[in-house]
Amino acid sequence: MKITAIEDSVSLELKLLELMKEKGDWIDAEEMAKTLGISTKRTTSLINSLLHEIRSFDSDNLNLKILKGRGNLLEIKDARDYRKFRQKLIENIIIYKILFSIALNKDANLERLAMENFVSESLIKKRIASANQMMAKLGVKVVTRKKQYLFQGDEQQVRGMLNILFWRLYRGDEWPFSGVNKEKIIHLISQISHEIDLQMNQFTAYQIAYMFAINFSRYQRGFSVNLEEGWEKYRSICEWIDEKTDIYALFYKNYGFPKHEVDFLLIEAMTKSKIYNSLEHKTPDFWSILEGTPAFEATERLVQKMEMHTGKLSEEKRRLFLRYIYPCHLHADLFSNIIFSESGHHAINISSYFFPVMRQSLKKLLAELYQESGLTLFLNEEYLIGEYILALSFFMPVQFQEKEITLFIDTDLSEMLEKLLIRQIFNQFGHLYNLKMITSLSEPEQNVDIVISTSAMGEHSNLKKPAQLFLVHPFLTRREIGDIEDYLHILITKNDE
Repeated sequence: MKITAIEDSVSLELKLLELMKEKGDWIDAEEMAKTLGISTKRTTSLINSLLHEIRSFDSDNLNLKILKGRGNLLEIKDARDYRKFRQKLIENIIIYKILFSIALNKDANLERLAMENFVSESLIKKRIASANQMMAKLGVKVVTRKKQYLFQGDEQQVRGMLNILFWRLYRGDEWPFSGVNKEKIIHLISQISHEIDLQMNQFTAYQIAYMFAINFSRYQRGFSVNLEEGWEKYRSICEWIDEKTDIYALFYKNYGFPKHEVDFLLIEAMTKSKIYNSLEHKTPDFWSILEGTPAFEATERLVQKMEMHTGKLSEEKRRLFLRYIYPCHLHADLFSNIIFSESGHHAINISSYFFPVMRQSLKKLLAELYQESGLTLFLNEEYLIGEYILALSFFMPVQFQEKEITLFIDTDLSEMLEKLLIRQIFNQFGHLYNLKMITSLSEPEQNVDIVISTSAMGEHSNLKKPAQLFLVHPFLTRREIGDIEDYLHILITKNDE
């Protein structure tokens, strides 16, 4: 297993951070790749990983901007937060290395983990305590038995957690599973995909391969999944796939992988929206196979609740919504309290940052759905709220449920330039915030939240109630956009007076 790849990646991320910090301006991936002596593709992958880590760090004093045509810009408002972030990156790699070693190695004892990581045994114990704190919500923890470390908890949860950790760290760039031949499993996945005419890209094939490698490694170590009561309803999907591909025989012949493990792998793969959508799109009788599954019932109930508020959806929109949401409900049914989606990303930041009102509405809706149906998947609210908002955004302007923000555009520009400025503002913020833009005051007492002007003088000086003023250029700069964005967020999260 290439466990050192984790250290290599973090080491490069730290170097990229220093490069961007020293530059203090926009720098493109090609220049950074040349400086570090790595490929541009690898640099881009590391930058994207850093972006996710910085967002998770959640500090207003640290921001990474990525803009096509300009490159990457690291904004540091407080050096202390920058140092804390670097320290977090360094400390986390040992946690991941410990978890991966416990997951895939037979002899994961205290002495070996300390030697592998060149640290003291007391530090290993501290990191395991930190890992247990991180995993507590998942119902998983690291324990010792006969001096060996292992995971305690539901095996489904262990595998779901490991799948997310492995994919988030490697994204297919590395193959960290020494016990599984990468080319062989990719070939097998492609063969099965061809049999049922799935349009599977390389990323999706690698994601399925990662799933299998984790499941196979765990099974070889004696940890097998036991799908709970109620999962029989999903097995009809697995049996349908087996009829088309002979998948049970293929996995048993190549890996000695039993039927119930293949079932779990297939259900897990179905949480991938691209896999599910391809199956649903190409198979006329697929809906009849899904009917009766908990995820299908949950999706039907959700649509019925929605239609009480939005009116009946057209058949096309209804089917499209079912297509988006079914794999999300399947994911929520298979795993509990795993907030990340099937790709290792999550939409919680989106839902809590931009849509606080809708978030509360959906939280109440999920509680009602659980009370009425008893379906435990509705308890996975943190994950589902983000996915619901993303799905709903395809059917309605979700920002209109949020607090309305009035922007007074008060400039000395020509009519054409002012219209262009208004268009810039809407394109930048209109899809995420509920904006009302005005260009004149009906009365001095009119409620205005933000004034955007090209001059300190103007009609806005007559306002009786002060509003936040932003003096801008006719073409908004990145800094001006960032300043307006920060204040918009303050407004939507501020409690009503």
